[in-house]
Amino acid sequence: MTKAKAVLIAAALLCLTGCGNHDIIGTEHNFKYAMLKMPNGQIYSGEVESWARSKESDRIRVTIDGIDYVTQYSNVCLFSEKPEWLEVNE
Repeated sequence: MTKAKAVLIAAALLCLTGCGNHDIIGTEHNFKYAMLKMPNGQIYSGEVESWARSKESDRIRVTIDGIDYVTQYSNVCLFSEKPEWLEVNE
């Protein structure tokens, strides 16, 4: 019974890692590029200098070109490598 519980917990943790950009068991994510949706609908993209998420809410802070953007997770896409289709704002 204990082995079955361990397998179930391991399977649940593996499923949770696919649920978005959340830290599971102290893992770290290194993102280099981001796309942000602005309130006026404009899409901004650039190289990520830093980012941080709020554990108490669905907010995320992304710093691009020295400017901090604070928004909800639903307005941000983070990439570990630059997709070939991504146009980075200069």
